[in-house]
Amino acid sequence: MNISVLTAVLVSVAGIAFLGFIIFLIIKKSKNPARFDERQLYVRGQAYKYGFGAMITANAAYYFAQTLFIQRQIALDGVIPILSMFLGLAVFGVVCVLNDAFFTVGTKPGTYIAICLLCIVTNGYTAYRDIADGVIVQDGMLTYQVVPSGFTLVFILMLFAVIIRLVMARGETE
Repeated sequence: MNISVLTAVLVSVAGIAFLGFIIFLIIKKSKNPARFDERQLYVRGQAYKYGFGAMITANAAYYFAQTLFIQRQIALDGVIPILSMFLGLAVFGVVCVLNDAFFTVGTKPGTYIAICLLCIVTNGYTAYRDIADGVIVQDGMLTYQVVPSGFTLVFILMLFAVIIRLVMARGETE
């Protein structure tokens, strides 16, 4: 494994652990525990089904197309499943946000917007560097350097969904 890839993986894992720790502290510090109402739990269950279905469909479509039509590998082993997981996460998150089931009752989305922006900036920079260096596609195959681009895209979609939901909520209150 290339040392730059190993460094990127270790930095990503450390960053995710750090964000998880911050979120844990925020949740622990809050006075009222996070609770979803029955409608939110139902919508989250539906969104999970949609996200899982999107992930399975994307994987099946890729492997079906690769077997019957493409006849060659277009990505390193494991890249397509990672990208399909990002697709599933994006579908789950967007469906939950747009149906008001992502945030618990009474939660203000400011912290989540800040986390989205942090993830977009940090991973967006890495994605930009990977695109500029031309390492996303090597020898005609997608490499693992496409992961920051996918991660950035997921958080951009989530941020847009949160903004759209806030605008929709503002319109409902007026």
